[in-house]
Amino acid sequence: MYTFIVIALNYNGKSEPSIPFTFNACTPPQNIDQPTRVDLLSTTNHLTIAWQPPHNDGGCPVTGYAVYRDDGTGN
Repeated sequence: MYTFIVIALNYNGKSEPSIPFTFNACTPPQNIDQPTRVDLLSTTNHLTIAWQPPHNDGGCPVTGYAVYRDDGTGN
């Protein structure tokens, strides 16, 4: 996390500091492994999968996951 303030300077001195600006400098997570099937007794309406956290979180903590399933036609 980075925080910045600005102070203006002139011959007579310094200004009051600006309001702080804070942000995280990170990128999207990278290098996540494919999910694996956990149970071998899956049914037509039940399947359990698992995955490991990404190898690189991009510099910020991972706060969640989204799991997508295609409809069998690649969509």
